[in-house]
Amino acid sequence: MQNGAAFEEDFRSNFDKLSPRIVRQWSTVDPALLAAAKGDWKAVLELVVAATDRAPAEIEAKLRALLTSDEEEPGSLADRFGKASKQMDEVTATVKRFEAFAAEEAKRMKGNVLPEAETKIRANLWTSLLIALGLGFVLGLWLRGGHRR
Repeated sequence: MQNGAAFEEDFRSNFDKLSPRIVRQWSTVDPALLAAAKGDWKAVLELVVAATDRAPAEIEAKLRALLTSDEEEPGSLADRFGKASKQMDEVTATVKRFEAFAAEEAKRMKGNVLPEAETKIRANLWTSLLIALGLGFVLGLWLRGGHRR
């Protein structure tokens, strides 16, 4: 952790980037007064302490953490919309790939599995009808709630 003049210079040189983050962190800080501090470490510390009624040591620790964190600044609305649009394009492409896969699987099922199932059903017609009737009855009871009103 930096101390003294080196830290104060680092704070001053990064103040333009830190200023919006400070206002987001402590909404009671007046942005105009913050800008008037011009990156002076002690002035900013005193301003935030006065605006928040917090202990100076707590504010100092949080300001140091803001300076060392790699939080990405939110971009403009157009930038965020562009990112969201790109993500939606990626989701759309993924859904289209899954749709194509499902269509291929449906064709495979129609060509291979369906004729085989049809043959077995025709060979065991009465059993198939009883199973279908039983499933329909159970499904009807389940959907109706199992009792009459």
